[in-house]
Amino acid sequence: MDEEYLRFLLPKGLRVLALGCGTGRKLASVEPSVGVGVDLSQKKLSVAAENYPKLVFIEGDIEDPEVLGRVALEGPF
Repeated sequence: MDEEYLRFLLPKGLRVLALGCGTGRKLASVEPSVGVGVDLSQKKLSVAAENYPKLVFIEGDIEDPEVLGRVALEGPF
């Protein structure tokens, strides 16, 4: 999904959870009031955290209850 279409679907200022966020570019493009990204790749999350320090990035599997618990602390979305 391209970033322009995402911005159309998600108005600026929402609380956004991105599963499989990669480097965080698409999450950042929607300009969330609170943005949380989850991904399995520590390497991609390191890039995301460096480029978008105001967003929260969590490494882990979204099917893991521990990861879901950490995400829930940042919600609701």
